[in-house]
Formats: sequence, structure tokens, C-alpha cells
Amino acid sequence: MEEKVTLDVAAAELVDDDTPDAWTPNPSSAIEVRPQAPVNLFGADDPATVIEKAAAHASALADVVRQRNLVVKLGSGEHVQVEGWTLLGSMLGVFPVAEWTRELRDEHGRLEGWEARVSAQTLDGRVVGAAEAECRFSERNWAKRDSYALRSMAQTRATSKALRMPLGFVMQLAGFNPTPAEEMPVEVPSAQGSAGYVPARDGARRASASRPITDAQKGKIHALLAEHGIADLEYREILAGKFGVESSRDLSRAQASELIEALSDPVKRAHAVGWARERLAEQAGDSA
Repeated sequence: MEEKVTLDVAAAELVDDDTPDAWTPNPSSAIEVRPQAPVNLFGADDPATVIEKAAAHASALADVVRQRNLVVKLGSGEHVQVEGWTLLGSMLGVFPVAEWTRELRDEHGRLEGWEARVSAQTLDGRVVGAAEAECRFSERNWAKRDSYALRSMAQTRATSKALRMPLGFVMQLAGFNPTPAEEMPVEVPSAQGSAGYVPARDGARRASASRPITDAQKGKIHALLAEHGIADLEYREILAGKFGVESSRDLSRAQASELIEALSDPVKRAHAVGWARERLAEQAGDSA
């Protein structure tokens, strides 16, 4: 009994009324419990649910991409342009973020082109993909283009590639080839040919020395513009950049045929419209 009292007294001496209870949590130092990040872009861990949601997004995407002519048919495959990739990214909360663009120069310091890096990120900043791409003057479609156009295309290519990493399987579920259209090579025989889009500034002089455009050609051009949803500003930029004219009335018959062929062919049309959009974007940036 005496030993027990001694132990109780010793234990009592170790307890200080002014000492905070070590087992009472301090609200100011409580551990923050954060919600767990979703395991994937669809917010589901059940495989069947993931596939179901991916298929639903793919179906919605396919309708819009085809209605808005955001696809280029090459061989047996359909390749989606960058606008279609960014649309899919927006649907799933994934957005391209440009990290840098750099000049590419040879050993003599001559500018050879541009390269860019773009990451694909969610709204909370998680990086789910990244890619680098380049555009060089040695490419036949870009040999005579301005430097800023190559810089823009390098960034466009990197954007498509970065989004392809996390979203490519959804694009394939939609029935498209997962390789972005901007990554596909396009052969351009020459600046005088019509297989590709090569800007020229001597169009007005050629038109004045040739037979003028026919009324039938004018009607065909405007029908193609309406069919493919090409904006008037984009069309005017194509006329100015390719032929050096402001109106189809100033085109020669040969130039009108070349324009009709370019607007009728998916690849040529995509390059022409893409180039016009880049030019307009640059002009808007310069005036801002």
C-alpha cells in the first residue's frame, strides 16, 4: 500500500496544471486534409466508366470537327488540325501552355528556323503532357515565309503534339488518326505549282498580263468559301498573300484556277487558311 502511494505521488509530481494537455490538438497546427486529385481526366477509377466517358467525348468531338472542317484527309486517314485538338483539350480541362520559343541557327549564326516547347496542363496546374517541335526554312512549304510565321508554326506543332500525349486515344476513338495534321509532311513541287501554298507578291503583275477571271470561276470560288466556312478576312488575306490582289476581280484566269484547286483540296485548303489565320493573329498582336 505504501509503495502504491509513493508511485501516485511521483506521478502527480510529473503533472503540471499549467502544462497543456499533450493529447489535445491545437487548431492552429491542425493538419490540412486536401481532396485527392482525380486519378485521370475523367474523374473515374472504374475502367468501364472511363471508356464510356471517353467514347461520349469522342462522339461529340467527331461531329464538331467534321462540321467545322477541322480535319485533313491524307491517304486513308483523317488528321485533325490544332483547333480540333484544343477543342478536345477544353472538353476535358486540358490546356496548352507555351513554355518557350527559340531561334535555330547554324554554325555561322544564320537563322534556320524556330523551335518551341508546349506543355499540356490541367486548370490546377498538373502537367499531363509536353512536347517540342520545330519549323525550318529548309522545309519546302516554309522556304519563303517570314520568320514570325515559322515561329508560330513551331508553337502550333508543339501544341498539337503536347495535347496528343494525354488525348490521342480519345481522338482515335472519334475515328481520326492520332497524328496531328500539322505533323504530316506536305510536298510542294515549286512556287509556280499549285500543290501547296506558297505566298507570292507578284500576282497583280501576272494577272494584268493574262486573261481575266471568268464569271463562272468567281461563282465557284465564292461557293467554295461558303461550303468550307472560310471567313472573309481569311479569304482576303489569302488573295493578298498568294496573289498580291485585293479582290477576285483582279485575278487572272490561271490564278483563279489555282485558287479553286487550293480551296477544293483539303490539304492545300488547310495550309492556306492556317497561313491566313497566322497572319491575321500576328497583325492583331502588332496593333494591340
